[in-house]
Amino acid sequence: MGWKFVNPQDATQVITIIRSSCVGCAMLNGSPDPKQPIPEKDATNVTVSANGLTATYNFAQTDNPNPGMGILTVSKNTSGYAYVQVQLPQADAATATQIVNSFSLNA
Repeated sequence: MGWKFVNPQDATQVITIIRSSCVGCAMLNGSPDPKQPIPEKDATNVTVSANGLTATYNFAQTDNPNPGMGILTVSKNTSGYAYVQVQLPQADAATATQIVNSFSLNA
């Protein structure tokens, strides 16, 4: 399930939130790996948290001039994963960072 919020005055400003119960999508060799289900093929600056359950990343899309920032978290109890992606103008980078940093998955 998911939600997509689009600024009605600028369709390039987008926040996407997805929650998936696909356990296998977030696994690598039987262990949770938040890099596996990152939806952007060419994600950059992929960083995994110390606990190994969360990955942050950046991305660019050819149909959107705004830089993208995302965070994906896999559940501790192998019930799936969730992510949020934010695409806002560079001038709003602090807001995008605040949104990404506020994201958590309770499972």
